Amino acid sequence: MAQTDDELYVEADELFDELDEDSSGDLDRNEVQKYLVEYGYTEEEATALISKMLLQGGEEAGATVCKGQFREIYCVFITDLAETGHDIAKREQDRVLSRRGFRAADVEAYSQEFLLESADCESIDIIGALLATRWEDA
Repeated sequence: MAQTDDELYVEADELFDELDEDSSGDLDRNEVQKYLVEYGYTEEEATALISKMLLQGGEEAGATVCKGQFREIYCVFITDLAETGHDIAKREQDRVLSRRGFRAADVEAYSQEFLLESADCESIDIIGALLATRWEDA
């Protein structure tokens, strides 16, 4: 079931309050950048999303965003978080695999051989995740 505008506004307000570290009532680039980098975004990904948010809100590149504006651009924000979340998880998975002596390309090759060349991206992701979590770190 789709969320109502009111439900999205409540979520947006909660996230806004979390991001507004100085309780100024406005989000600046640094507050949002810090959150995104802690979430796992690269600096470039965070900068691109912030610029996209500000453009969506009709603001200039150096501007701040108030709670009302954040409500309006929240859907852009959470959509990007969801889309980028997969990439972030994949980077972390690749990092863990590398630490365990696997290369990401080897996981894909192994997956395709193991599944008789019928592996799809989802199967590769599943096998990679299993390899990344199956054994305890040394």
